[in-house]
Amino acid sequence: SSLSIWINFICKRAAAVIVFSGISTILLFYYTIANISISTDTSDMLSPDLPFRQNSMAVSKLFPQFSDNIVIVFDGLNSDLVNEAANIFYNKLKKDPHSFGEIFYPADMEFFKKNALLYLSLSELENLSNQLITGQPFISTLWANPTLTGLFDLLSSFFDNGPDNIKLMNSAKRLLDNITTVITAQNEKAAKTLSWHNFISGQDANPLEKLTTRIILIKPNTDFSSLEPGKNVINKLRKMDEELRLKQKYNTRLRLTGSVPLAYEELESVVDGLGIAGLLSLTLVIALLFWGLKSARLVLATLLTLLCGLVWTAGLATLTIGTLNLISVAFAVLFI
Repeated sequence: SSLSIWINFICKRAAAVIVFSGISTILLFYYTIANISISTDTSDMLSPDLPFRQNSMAVSKLFPQFSDNIVIVFDGLNSDLVNEAANIFYNKLKKDPHSFGEIFYPADMEFFKKNALLYLSLSELENLSNQLITGQPFISTLWANPTLTGLFDLLSSFFDNGPDNIKLMNSAKRLLDNITTVITAQNEKAAKTLSWHNFISGQDANPLEKLTTRIILIKPNTDFSSLEPGKNVINKLRKMDEELRLKQKYNTRLRLTGSVPLAYEELESVVDGLGIAGLLSLTLVIALLFWGLKSARLVLATLLTLLCGLVWTAGLATLTIGTLNLISVAFAVLFI
């Protein structure tokens, strides 16, 4: 009986109810747009009182550098070019601390410059030592005159002193083979360069060329109130890669990993999924309404009621909760 009284009350004041509902919906819509916030931090989807969340927050507090970071990976076959590409990229990153925040580049640290050899095994150190002893004559020549003239002087020294030194002749042969390979490739418009680092270390003697990898770790400023908190930083990094033409000029590939890019891809799939699911659910609801009601007028009235209810629900969530997480963001699809 109370439901019947309520319906009769509304029917007798239909115009006033429609006007009141329309104005209220518009006001609630603007209130929701202006005040609702979204937390895209996936860790906030679970209660902070859980034991493992407590441990996770403690670790993040003690080691903040491991949270919300981007790992920039450079790799290529020529170690000289990879190093040069990473150094240029690092210097460009330092010019925009507001976007990229803290930057950690191990190759630029004095500690690793002075103590890098300590990270090699004993056999690797012995091999490198032998290579350096063998290549000492041409290292000193190129160091004194790092020009094309110095290179030809070096080759002349090889041929003058080589017959009495088998190791020196082997080095000369390797160097000439490398130079020949590069000249032939350049003549065929292929991207091939000589890596002096690889040559001195003897790595180019290995027929299976190994990738050289350099890593830069950044902790950018991210906005978790946005559905795509890492989008701007990631786009800037991709744009820098295009502007510097790392692949074309240095034959170096740039890749991004870390918690921020991974979260960005996850959130991107969530947004795309919500759009598809929302459109699909609305289409199916309209089809079902047409099939059940067989009246465009009733279907339109039902859809308007549905949209008003969606706005009112969002307004109530904004008023009582204020911040939605990634699970509650999907409430629109569930409501429809």
